Amino acid sequence: MICRGFSQLRRICAPAVLAVSASVTLLGGCLVGGDSSDPTLSPDATPTAIATGTPEASNSSAPSEPPPSSITIDAEAGADWPENCQPEQVAELVDAFTRAFNAGDTGALQEILPDAVNTIRRDTLLATAATDPIAAADAAVALQWFSMPDGDGEVVALYSTEDIAGFVRDRNADGDTMSLRWIKPVPPSYLPGIVDLGVEATLHTGDGVEVALEGKAGIDCSHERLYLWSVGPA
Repeated sequence: MICRGFSQLRRICAPAVLAVSASVTLLGGCLVGGDSSDPTLSPDATPTAIATGTPEASNSSAPSEPPPSSITIDAEAGADWPENCQPEQVAELVDAFTRAFNAGDTGALQEILPDAVNTIRRDTLLATAATDPIAAADAAVALQWFSMPDGDGEVVALYSTEDIAGFVRDRNADGDTMSLRWIKPVPPSYLPGIVDLGVEATLHTGDGVEVALEGKAGIDCSHERLYLWSVGPA
């Protein structure tokens, strides 16, 4: 069973849901401290993948069935990653988010997205980090935003976990699922306890259309939460 270091995810993880290849290595030549929204794979990188499970069963009438996927991790070997945010752990958390989306499991999403209370906005943490980096690393990061295409193909932005839950239920009812293809974790350069990453994924709509997605995400390492998800058509 995989989910080491992800205490909040124990309820939604199950044996063999996420299989990690024993040959996984990190890819060199990655962007460090740059724009994490740039999802361009290093030209000289050789893809190395974490295999992920097929989407979990859903109560929707006709969910689409994306093929079994794998997550290619493009990350700088030997970087100083925060606790609970090794690249493989980041991949596990983002994969858990994807499986919750595919299953329409809003309960699981509540354990992956930030709590609605007792959180601090990221821009506020920037000021705290300048004077007290330990306190900044321990602080729980508030949800920044969530954006991706809706049923009409328009990218919508949501700013509360309640709105996200409603969006996921609607997408599940329409049979939409998502598969991850690639992530590029970027070591923190100015804010302790956070890892940003570029993302590539595929949206599989209920009517059989595949939409390539790209964008960025953000992980609160101290609390093992996904505080930012922002993807749109590539």
